[in-house]
Amino acid sequence: LFRSQFDMKTQTMFVLGVLLVVTFGAVHGAVVDRITSVDLDELVDYGALVDRLLEETRAKIPDRLPFTQLHYERKTWDAADERFDVLEKLEGVDGHLELGSFKRDGVPNLQGPTNDQILESKFIIGLTITYDNFTSDNFTSGEKANGQMTISYDKAEIITWISIQKGSDSCSSSLQNFLPSTLSDPTVTFSSSTSEGLPQRLFSEAKDTMNFYLNRTLVTQGLPTFASVVAGPDLCSSLLYN
Repeated sequence: LFRSQFDMKTQTMFVLGVLLVVTFGAVHGAVVDRITSVDLDELVDYGALVDRLLEETRAKIPDRLPFTQLHYERKTWDAADERFDVLEKLEGVDGHLELGSFKRDGVPNLQGPTNDQILESKFIIGLTITYDNFTSDNFTSGEKANGQMTISYDKAEIITWISIQKGSDSCSSSLQNFLPSTLSDPTVTFSSSTSEGLPQRLFSEAKDTMNFYLNRTLVTQGLPTFASVVAGPDLCSSLLYN
């Protein structure tokens, strides 16, 4: 009788153990695609953390740039270093940006998109400028003249790399956004390095002038701003289970 009760208790404990492992694995195993096996008692909810970091990244992408296609994604786990990496590439589609207005004083007022937003375009394929009461006659007479510039692009890409490293009782995370190298060496179309005398040339050389402002102001100053974003460790540690 004692042996029978012992066997029954053993079988019951075994069944409960299997159910516990299966349930725990179903909940936690689906969080991330692991390359190697990982202990199930890890403390960090990597899925939730990655979602928050990607949310922070996508918040920088303006609505006017329709990044809707996930072109590539890779997730890896380094068991030795307890590090989890996510590499993601977002690819955009054809589109355009309205860059705001400029007046006859020759200094464009690039309202609307910021440097970061402009730089998310990979290939700039053309500039078009439209004028409102903007002619060579009233240009020198002092009348107010407004213009609108549109940048067209055929493709845009953002590559995001997220790295999460977990220690025994802490967790740190970093997030970086990379732009294509094609934008790192801008070509200045306009030969002048200053805006002196710009009003007299704006009408006849409008495209070159706006190219000058686009490259000098947006590309060279905006690229370092967007290239790297570091997420604070609190983002990671706040997701530790109690």
